[in-house]
Amino acid sequence: LEVRADMLVFNVSASPSASGVNGLDLLRKAPGVSVDMDDNIQLLGKEGVQIHINGNPSRLSGRDLATLLQNLSSDNIEAIEIITNPSAKYDAEGNAGIINLRLKKNPALGFNGNLNSSFTQGNYLRYSNGLTLNYGGERIRTTLELTRSEETHQDDFLDTQKQNGFVLDLDSEEARHRAGYNLAFGLDAQLSKKH
Repeated sequence: LEVRADMLVFNVSASPSASGVNGLDLLRKAPGVSVDMDDNIQLLGKEGVQIHINGNPSRLSGRDLATLLQNLSSDNIEAIEIITNPSAKYDAEGNAGIINLRLKKNPALGFNGNLNSSFTQGNYLRYSNGLTLNYGGERIRTTLELTRSEETHQDDFLDTQKQNGFVLDLDSEEARHRAGYNLAFGLDAQLSKKH
C-alpha cells in the first residue's frame, strides 16, 4: 500500500496474493472497499462509488459493472487507486469517492503478447484465460485483450430466530454460475512531444 496526499494506492503487481483472481475479487481485498453478496461496491460504507479505468470513468453500473470486473484478470491490473475525497478535476457525480483501476501497459516497441491462465478448485471450479496483444510504435500504441472466464459462486446462509415462543430456522443455499467474455481495445497516439 502506498499513501499519497490525495489517494491510497494498492499496488496489485507487487502483491503475490492478488494474482489469479478477477477484478471484483481483487476489490474485495482493497482497503476500505467492500463488495456485498449482490456485487454492489461500497467505499468506506458508502454506496454510489465511481469506477474509473485508466483515469476514464466507466459508465457501467450494477450487474453490467460487476460482469466487466469479473471478466478482468488481476494479472492485467497494475494498481488500484482509492480516492475518498476527489478533487475538482473529477466530475461531481456520486458522493462515495472514486476507485481507479490502472491497467498494465507494455512499453516495448513492436509486437508482443501475453497469455495467462488461472484455475481455482474449491467446491466449484473457477477459471480465467486471457490473451493480450500489444503493438508499440514511435507515436502509436495499441492493446487488444480477450478474456474468457467462468465460475460458480456459492452463498450459504444459516440463521436461528426466537420469537413469541417459536424457533425459526432459516437455511439457504445458493449457487450462482457466471460465464463470459471480455474484449478490450486501447489506442494511445502521440501527436507531438507535448500532446
